[in-house]
Amino acid sequence: MQVPQWVKPAFWGVVVGALGMMIIGFSWWGWVLGSTAERMATERAGAAVTAVLVPICVERFMGQADAAVKLEEFQRSASWQQSQLIEKGGALLRLQTFHRWPRRQGRRQDLMG
Repeated sequence: MQVPQWVKPAFWGVVVGALGMMIIGFSWWGWVLGSTAERMATERAGAAVTAVLVPICVERFMGQADAAVKLEEFQRSASWQQSQLIEKGGALLRLQTFHRWPRRQGRRQDLMG
């Protein structure tokens, strides 16, 4: 079987063109691998959840009877101790309980109604 002469240059043109498109796509056009896209999506989802839950946690923390004293204690504590203070205060535990409710249909109606 005879292969026409134009097939070899056409094949190499396709290969070089594909490599060039990949190089330009990943460097200039913002293409990413699936693992990178998944990591970025996880980071964005975590940031979105934090943005939604932080105001609720702050509201519950400030709603405590001795919120001013606990806030002063929170601000004086070291950064590595602050999560322990929040857990000890109970606002986080109540937030986790609130977060589990919508998974059950009966609780969802209580929450919304």
